[in-house]
Order: sequence, then structure tokens, then C-alpha cells
Amino acid sequence: MKRFFVAAMIMSTLLGFIGQTLAEMSSPGAEATANIQQVNRLMGRAMAMVTEGAGLVLVASMQLAPPTDSITADQGMKMIENGKDLVQMALTGVGKTAMEKSEMAGDPMMKAAESLGDSILKYINIVENIEMTGTVETRIKLHQTNLMINHSLDMAAEGANLVMLGNLKLAPIMDKYTVERGRMLLKDARATLAGVSDSETMKDMKIADKGSMDDNMKTGTSDLLESALRIIDALERLAM
Repeated sequence: MKRFFVAAMIMSTLLGFIGQTLAEMSSPGAEATANIQQVNRLMGRAMAMVTEGAGLVLVASMQLAPPTDSITADQGMKMIENGKDLVQMALTGVGKTAMEKSEMAGDPMMKAAESLGDSILKYINIVENIEMTGTVETRIKLHQTNLMINHSLDMAAEGANLVMLGNLKLAPIMDKYTVERGRMLLKDARATLAGVSDSETMKDMKIADKGSMDDNMKTGTSDLLESALRIIDALERLAM
């Protein structure tokens, strides 16, 4: 009888907790936060497709494996295009409708999400127009620089997702750890970009002759770095 009473008390407490959690999730504020997180995750996934696709296109541009270069480049461009479509859908389609239904219009979180989407689209435009030129040594340096920029964006997107997930407060035991880990990834992403910005490769680009054959690639890499910083700015606003 005592065991039954204890079990009943535990079950009652558990059901009460679940009921409270569900009630919080169904509130307008919780719905709005969940919608923003879903849109953010969609754009994070889109960005991952773009960064991986860009890596494929750039490595194909190195022309180190002629038999497979064209296949690699084609696959990379498909991933970039699919990523662009996903961002546009999140900004103007289903994602925007979900946020508007949650009465998010004008909310700082929605503005941050829109800023993130716009920054990703600008990033994609830069990636699509970069050309690999110059010596093999220059192309290798800039390719590695671009890989690190893409890596920082992947870290930042994952970090923002973790912070937003923790802020939903669905798992009290893990929420604090999840948020802390996410913020750590965001911090590491910004530090990585700072390291890239201060690297010898970027310094060499700034003092290179303006008429060199490498201008397009160097300018594109510099633009990518600035665009990546704007993306991380938007992700940090979403993950406040």
C-alpha cells in the first residue's frame, strides 16, 4: 500500500510537470519562440549545405583531379542552390507565415531571423561569383582560408541552435548545459574568424598589387569574411 501511495505521488508530480510544460509550450510566447527556432534551424541547415557546397566548388576549382573536378563542382553548385532555395522558403514562405501567425512581426527575434536570412543570401552570392585564379600556392592558401570561414559558420549555426533549444526550457536538467555549450560554440566561431582576419594570408591580400590575377579570389575571400561576421552577429542576436 505504501509503495502504491509513493508511486501515485510520483506519477501525480510527473503528470503535473508534463501538464505545466505543455501549457507553457502552447502559450503565444512559447509558440513564437518555437517558430523562430524552427526557422533558424532551417536557415542553419541551408547554411551548412552552402558551406559544404562551396567547399566542393572551390576544391574542384583547384583543378587537381581533372577526371572528377566537373562532377565535384556540379554537386557543389547543386548544394548551394538547394541551400538558397531553403533560405528563401524560410524568409518568404512557410517560415514567414509561421512567424506572422505567432504575432512576431516587428519583434527583435524576427528581425534578427530576417537579417540572418539576408546575410546568408549575400554570402551565397559571393560564393557563386568567386573565381579561382593565380598561382597554385595562392589558390591553396585562399582555399584553406575559405574552409576556415565556412567552418566558423557551421560552429556558429550549431551554437545558436543549442542556445535556442535550451531557452525553450523543455529539459530542466540539461537546459543550462545546452545553452552554455551553444554560447561557447558561438564564441569559438567568432574567435576563428578573428584568427582568419589576422592571418598572414589575409595580410598578404591587403598589400598585394591591385592589378594581380588573384584580385577576384582575394576580394571574394575578403567579402566572405565580412559577410560571415554579419551572419554571426545575427545568430548571436537570435541566441540572446
